[in-house]
Amino acid sequence: MRRIICGVDEAGRGPVIGPMVIAVACMDEDEVDSLRELGVRDSKELDRVRRQLIYEKLKRVLKHVDYIIVSPEEIDRYVRMNRLNLLELEKMRELISRVLEKFGDNIVIYVDSPDVRADRFEQMLRQELEVEVHARHRADVEVPVVSAASIVAKCVRDREIEKLKARYGDFGSGYPSDPRTIRFLFSYISRHGEPPPIARKSWKTCRNIMRELKRGRLFDQ
Repeated sequence: MRRIICGVDEAGRGPVIGPMVIAVACMDEDEVDSLRELGVRDSKELDRVRRQLIYEKLKRVLKHVDYIIVSPEEIDRYVRMNRLNLLELEKMRELISRVLEKFGDNIVIYVDSPDVRADRFEQMLRQELEVEVHARHRADVEVPVVSAASIVAKCVRDREIEKLKARYGDFGSGYPSDPRTIRFLFSYISRHGEPPPIARKSWKTCRNIMRELKRGRLFDQ
């Protein structure tokens, strides 16, 4: 019986605005190499148009695609406990459990490890899942099914970000390094007295803006 090879990766761990998306992508073992022929690589190496084109192809060729959208509120809860890696671990377990329900245990899972110690993260994943799991750094670059999962996660997150912009206006990339994002947060907090619900309030970016506003200082806009 052919094994099913699955990759798991996330998109949106670092931004101050918007959700994080964790995705799984699965394919028959003897078809995995064909992913490279589709142009699959780490989503960060692809522009948005190319990512979306490949995503549409992936939906037709992958044996299984699934994802979880993690809200800023839930992210904040875990960050305040200093347990962001645990949040990813729990969501990955949930995705892998769904794969097991669908295909049984004849699967191999590759995960891009969020933990600096990939071996520790791998061991934690295995504790509650009776399945072959490999957690690696740079898996999103080196393992095709993980690259596919990274594209799925990024495209789903792109879609969610567009929905948020339609409601809240253009807030830029949502990353703390983006001046447009900082201007948006400064303006919103100035008017409402707190960060928007789409922002991660536990992020230092939001805390610093709140502190500066309370001190009556102005930012360079």
